[in-house]
Amino acid sequence: DGRLAPVIAFHVRGRQSADIVANLNAQQIAIGHGDFWAARLIKALGLTAEDGVVRIGLAHYNDDRDVERLLTALDQALA
Repeated sequence: DGRLAPVIAFHVRGRQSADIVANLNAQQIAIGHGDFWAARLIKALGLTAEDGVVRIGLAHYNDDRDVERLLTALDQALA
């Protein structure tokens, strides 16, 4: 239907992106981490390609419940 789905990338200072992703993946929330083909940007930010940023992508089939579940899991992972 032409709707765009957002992609969010972030890094939490003092936290490993891999740990955040593992926590959410364990709750059956599929997200990833890395440089996502933006190696120069990741390096410029002082991050490593191995850890990089957390990337969350939503799709046209995600609904409000999915977003609420994601936010709750993310709050728990970052607490």
